[in-house]
Amino acid sequence: MSERFSDRMQAILLSIVEVAPLAVVGRRLAEAALDLTRADYAAIGAYDSRDQLEQWVPVGVDPAHERLMGHPPVGRGLLGAFARTSAPILLDDAAQYPTATGMPEHHPPMGPFLGVPVVYAGHSIGAFYVTRAPGGAPFTEDDQQRLADLAPYAALAMANARAFEREQRRAQAAEALQRAAADLREAPDEREVAAVLMRTLGALFESSPCAAVTWSADPARPYRHVLESSAGQLAASLESSLRTDLPNGAHRRSDLLEGEEAALQLAGDETGRVALAVATAALSVDLDMSPLRELAALGSDSLAAIRRQAAEASLERYALRDEIARDLHDDLIQSIYAIGLGMRVAAGGDAEQLRAVLATASDGLNEVIRELRAYIAQLSHGPESIGNSGLLSARIAALLRGPERPKWSHRIELGRAPLAPDLERQLYLIVREAVSNVQRHAHAERASLALTVEDRALRLAVHDDGVGFDRHDIREGAVGLRSVEERVVSLGGSVMIETQPGRGTTITATFPLAPAPDAGTAEV
Repeated sequence: MSERFSDRMQAILLSIVEVAPLAVVGRRLAEAALDLTRADYAAIGAYDSRDQLEQWVPVGVDPAHERLMGHPPVGRGLLGAFARTSAPILLDDAAQYPTATGMPEHHPPMGPFLGVPVVYAGHSIGAFYVTRAPGGAPFTEDDQQRLADLAPYAALAMANARAFEREQRRAQAAEALQRAAADLREAPDEREVAAVLMRTLGALFESSPCAAVTWSADPARPYRHVLESSAGQLAASLESSLRTDLPNGAHRRSDLLEGEEAALQLAGDETGRVALAVATAALSVDLDMSPLRELAALGSDSLAAIRRQAAEASLERYALRDEIARDLHDDLIQSIYAIGLGMRVAAGGDAEQLRAVLATASDGLNEVIRELRAYIAQLSHGPESIGNSGLLSARIAALLRGPERPKWSHRIELGRAPLAPDLERQLYLIVREAVSNVQRHAHAERASLALTVEDRALRLAVHDDGVGFDRHDIREGAVGLRSVEERVVSLGGSVMIETQPGRGTTITATFPLAPAPDAGTAEV
């Protein structure tokens, strides 16, 4: 080997030592073959695990001709021979090869031909191809030897390039699946699940036709959403195939697209199922398809989560209905019944007694109206308020909308932690009694109510600037306050009533809340 050739080989080896995608490494190798043999045209071909020509990187052909050739060679003839042999092929005329199938249209004419296999771990993974125009000088054994000397380095460079591409695809797939998992956690419905799956298929498989279907045969919640990446028959064929009893898992189907195989992945059950399809003609047979399986599983889990959320919302609606039914029976119906009973008793009395009963009935009916407004306000917001004390807040606010006097101000800050339903109910009854006492007996101009959470305790404060009273003078007007005290104590709380004749009244009640969950743990 001459010193000049050694220098050239060293420069070539330095150019291919950098890890890069196969297309980049392949072009450098093809350029090296062109330089070493002084050929007119050169190419490097790479075979897949089925010995099919997977990648073709030519040099020496001008870009215009390369565009006109369109689809690269498929390796059925001379170019595919090196997948089956480890011996070089040296021809004075490429057309002499027994299985030559001709050249693609617009391919530059070929005369002398030299092909040298690239072998890695005992298996041919590609080949060098060099050729000259018809009438050009034949290639020599020295040319053949130069390419044979380069071939082991080319094998290592191509193997490294493929490993690099696999790692890149693995990282890109992991990132795409991570995004999909985050988006699916936020998906509000099954249609959005299908949209996320479709976007992720596009990120995983780029330009290959893809389709995603989510559907349910559950009569209580049927749906079917179909999306695909390009206009065509893939989605329609996929839908048609789903009418058969295909089991979950991976399938290869050749009946979804005419003349093209598709990879199919199914997951889920009849209450929420996912089907994903990807046309594989443009994909390497060695491409890792496990992301398709993982994506289908993510979609199936998301559909199950949405189904659970829908069931929970349904239970919340039933809970709201039962709570309102109970309160209507225990509170409003009883109040209306008491008003009616009082009016029947007064029917035989004198005018003064009747006026007093009608005044009491009017106050009672106003209170019933405020209660009904609270229920209507809650129903207009739906059951989502359950669990964050929205019903309690709405009902208390409605209690304070009534007569012009007193003029109420209020502050309700219960935080995000839900209150136990029994505590909410008892708390409302306490507030209602306290507010009712102010409105009926305080003769106040202004009143305020504050319900807040402070230091793991619930604090209620009701204040008015009315007439006040003597705590030691047990009068009819104080009976409601005794009821307040008894309810507070029954909840494990404490109550303080501050009042003097002519100085107004302040009721302060404090209720302990359950301990917060351990910060080191979380519900899953």
